[in-house]
Amino acid sequence: MSTDSIPLGSDHTGCGGAEDALRFQEEQLRLVIDAVPALISYVDSEQRYQFTNKRYEEWFGHSRQEVQGKHLQEILGQDAYEKILPHVEEVLRGKEVSFASWVDYKGAGKRHVQINYVPHLDDHGVACGFLAFILDLTERKRAEEALLESENLNRAILSSLDTHVAVLDRHGKIISVNSVWNDFARDNGVIHENRVGAGLNYLEVCRKAAAAGDQLAERALAGIKAVCEGSSEYFRLEYPCHSPVRQRWFLMLVTPLKRREGGAVVAHNDITERKRAEEALRDSEERLRNLLENIPDHVLIVDRLGNIRYINHTAPGFTPEQVLDKHLSIFLQPESRAHAEQCLEDVFNTGTTYNLEASDVNFRSYRIRYVPVIQDGAVASVLVVGTDITEQKRTEKSRRHLAERLAFAREDERRSLARQLHDEACQDLAAASIYLEQLAPKLNRALPEEASLNHALSKVTHLIQLTHETLRQTARALHPSTLEHYGLVRALRSFTRELSMLSNRSGVVFEIDVAPDFPRFNQMVETCAYRIVQEATTNAFKHAQARRISIKLSLQGNNALIVVEDDGRGIDTALSDSHGIGLAAIHERAELIGANVEISTGVAQGTSLTLNIPLAETNGMGEHIEDFQLETSQYSRNAHDDSPG
Repeated sequence: MSTDSIPLGSDHTGCGGAEDALRFQEEQLRLVIDAVPALISYVDSEQRYQFTNKRYEEWFGHSRQEVQGKHLQEILGQDAYEKILPHVEEVLRGKEVSFASWVDYKGAGKRHVQINYVPHLDDHGVACGFLAFILDLTERKRAEEALLESENLNRAILSSLDTHVAVLDRHGKIISVNSVWNDFARDNGVIHENRVGAGLNYLEVCRKAAAAGDQLAERALAGIKAVCEGSSEYFRLEYPCHSPVRQRWFLMLVTPLKRREGGAVVAHNDITERKRAEEALRDSEERLRNLLENIPDHVLIVDRLGNIRYINHTAPGFTPEQVLDKHLSIFLQPESRAHAEQCLEDVFNTGTTYNLEASDVNFRSYRIRYVPVIQDGAVASVLVVGTDITEQKRTEKSRRHLAERLAFAREDERRSLARQLHDEACQDLAAASIYLEQLAPKLNRALPEEASLNHALSKVTHLIQLTHETLRQTARALHPSTLEHYGLVRALRSFTRELSMLSNRSGVVFEIDVAPDFPRFNQMVETCAYRIVQEATTNAFKHAQARRISIKLSLQGNNALIVVEDDGRGIDTALSDSHGIGLAAIHERAELIGANVEISTGVAQGTSLTLNIPLAETNGMGEHIEDFQLETSQYSRNAHDDSPG
């Protein structure tokens, strides 16, 4: 660390702007430093803590606030403080210090640590504090000591292991080998047939191979020689061994003999299967990398802060440099950011997969899936898979627009047919009825003896009136003008009233319950809702033998609910296969306006239909068919102008 670098702690006794610089540094590096396995702290010239990372809390059980400002001795304990004091004094004299030792800490216990002290010098070269980096090597040290002890205690039984073991003296001469090593050496030309390994100089064998240009033998020679002579405590080398059958891999481990005269133990372990596994892993990683780079989905890894740490390929308009290490939400539309950030937080908190749809800043639509990545029982990061559904959305929108146009055309045709029935057929029948009334007295005068003619004319007049009424009701059913002029509620009230008047069965009760704040919708939504309720009510009235039919219209949050319930025979008889077209039409109309339909029924348990209309889906509904309305109106005028007569 240079003398003008910014420290991670502050000296309240001086050092100019060190405190401000520390605060800025902490804000930028706090999360990164907390993730480091080492203990990192800044201590001022009075040996008081000004900064500690999260590892201090785990070691000593004190929060950062409790540690800050406390003296080293108070936190570390007397024994540990006396152990490190000479090094602390040295670093405060401006010298960088590095040492490893066993230290007995208060609260943390006896630990073997690697400690580095880096002085923080002011402009005059005076140490106003120092950075302390403490790496806990306790487990590794204990493992190394246990390993050495185990090797010394179990040397006698190495010959029974499936490992090639040779014991060398200081000069590389083989003292003893196990039978496995003997067979291995003979098979690979290290010793000749019928010759024991003991007495052979292992270093001489390596020298000959190195002189022949074998670089691995040259490395082995240097490593084994250093361990045998005591200048190195460890040497390892992985090398291939070619045989007529297949190539095999071995790991050479050389450790010193713990005796005054030196020497080493050389062990050769067959690692062929491990190498194959590593090669298979590399192949798998390569295949995975090729897969990720070639699939259309965007695959990202996001950390707890929401920053992108990996991406297989970027969306149009972005480069990897623009995306990596940036927050995921900044690439989304403002209305999608809050939801995306909440989903990410929920994944980290619950470890549950979440899905959402969002649009990026280039207005492309994505289906996003958050998948937790679990490490050590906790969510370490989140795998984000984004599927571009822009074209799918456009297709769905086009299909929906087409469906709305078809629905409007169907309603327009109903309107036209209803008008023809009302304005033409009904008028013609009314005229026919008048003509018959005028004909009756004439027939009486002309044929007074035919009294039965009056009765026949009366029956014909009555049939014409019934037909007239039927056509009028059919015209209203095809296109209820009340719906167009007064809205859904009035239209449903009129519809149920007409059903009650047509009913030949007594006791059928219609109930309509409308919330006071139930809104008006645009023409398309009200028409589809009316047709759905009309279909459900007609089925209950005509087929289910219902005695009570209720229609409830209410608001629930951001949704409008329409519930049709009856006490009839249920769907098994009321909505059989013969009524499949009606059910299909119900779902088709609901999908058209972005609504959801749920039907619950049971034999002799009645039927309940719930239409859930999201209010947001109704905004702007039908705007795109205005041009179609103009087209159909112009077409109707042209057809009328071209018609004969």
